[in-house]
Amino acid sequence: MYRIGEFSKMGQVSIKTLRYYDEVNILKPEEIDIVSGYRYYTTRQLVILHEIQFYRQIGCSLQEIKQILKDSETMDILINRQKEIEERLKELSQQHKQIDLILNKEKMNSKYKAILKEIPRQIIYAKKLVVSSYDEYLDKIPQIGEKLAELNPTLKCATPEYCYISYLGDIEQGKKWEVEYCEAVDRMGIGCEEIEFRESEPIQVVSVMHKGSYNTLRLAFAYAIDWVEKNGYLMNGYPRESYIDGIWNKEDENEWLTEVQIPISK
Repeated sequence: MYRIGEFSKMGQVSIKTLRYYDEVNILKPEEIDIVSGYRYYTTRQLVILHEIQFYRQIGCSLQEIKQILKDSETMDILINRQKEIEERLKELSQQHKQIDLILNKEKMNSKYKAILKEIPRQIIYAKKLVVSSYDEYLDKIPQIGEKLAELNPTLKCATPEYCYISYLGDIEQGKKWEVEYCEAVDRMGIGCEEIEFRESEPIQVVSVMHKGSYNTLRLAFAYAIDWVEKNGYLMNGYPRESYIDGIWNKEDENEWLTEVQIPISK
């Protein structure tokens, strides 16, 4: 038999770890001297230790290893561990692609970064518009607010506020384009022919923050769409732009903050 110090060297594990394994009842000594308290191990425990180390190296928890050593649900545990590894590999692959994209964009001095974001289910009111410029669009927004307040004087915006437009078609220079203006609110309200209330479905989006004039928002959209394509996603809905800071609270257009959102799926 081997004392704990010698056994720890044979198994290349610390004495502290062996004592802990004893405490949690995963690897007991063959014998403990009742006088000295010395722990003694045999080659039988060396084989068990080797097995523990094997399962630890593939990421199993001590609780899972205890079950495996008892021949309990071994296949289920390993299958679940395999699934966890596969999910982790997907996450790492995604992170690698994002870093690679950032590094490539940094070479071109890009100011944009893309993240994945979950947009929860919400109650919104919506109105479709046909416009030919941002100025025309911005002129119409107050009219929507006035009409809504007339029909629903106690209606409040959701917290946090979420106001956006969805592009329902392609935007071509010099031509009119169709958008849908939407804002999240605290409850269903009274609509009309111009304004409808509905519950939006939760979606996943690629999010890119744009700071500055609306005239350069196309650069943020181009970056976001490029990210979607290079990271193996599919566009799954109309592109959105969500207004955070703008003409209503910032005089300097360089301080305007808009979030570009591209709905996606795998």
